Amino acid sequence: MMRSLVVLALLFGAAGTAAAQGGVSATRFDRAASRRAVQEADRELSRASEARNIEAFTALLDTDTVFVSESGPPARGREAVRVKWAVFFDPAGPSLTWEPYEGEVSSQGDLGYTRGKFLFQGKDGTGKTVTDRGEYLSIWRKQQDGAWRLVVDSSLPATDPGLAPVKGAPSRVITEGASGDLRYSLVATRVEPATEGADAGAGRERRVARVERRTSDGTWSTAVQAVTYGTAPNQ
Repeated sequence: MMRSLVVLALLFGAAGTAAAQGGVSATRFDRAASRRAVQEADRELSRASEARNIEAFTALLDTDTVFVSESGPPARGREAVRVKWAVFFDPAGPSLTWEPYEGEVSSQGDLGYTRGKFLFQGKDGTGKTVTDRGEYLSIWRKQQDGAWRLVVDSSLPATDPGLAPVKGAPSRVITEGASGDLRYSLVATRVEPATEGADAGAGRERRVARVERRTSDGTWSTAVQAVTYGTAPNQ
């Protein structure tokens, strides 16, 4: 999307730079439009959830997508997410919808994130209506076909209880990536087992989904992060 006409030499030079960097040149895309586009992809995902259309939903996920929440182990890959989210696509199941209030993209235009508010509506074991509201962080990557697809999805709790890691427990990188002036990571560290709730008695981990932006002096600063606790793998 060219914002102005340039001489032919500069045009080819910018195109060559973009190709060399493996992304979209920072001078060749409309950042505001890209912010709107990543938010619209997020809304499309919510509409697919609301319509209980599992095929439309998974089509918006990256093949190596990772979903983390406040309980259970991470779900990695489209098929794992289909299993984890199956209840939301059951006509008799609860509903989950959301609306982004922020969208940001990298200087290359092919990596971004959204933050927003979600609404859960369902019934408890006695049939009583249950409503829950909260916030989330989603990280997106623009594909070769121009479509934005979700690479990381995390709930965004209001507070972090700050549980201490198990002594000597190493951290593991679940996924990470970078483009231009943005980079992201999802890192897990083992903490003491939960004493109550869905994960009671099971090995548990603290997961930090973080997006960082490179500053003008070349250092990296956290733009946004989400901290959740859930069951560690193989529990």
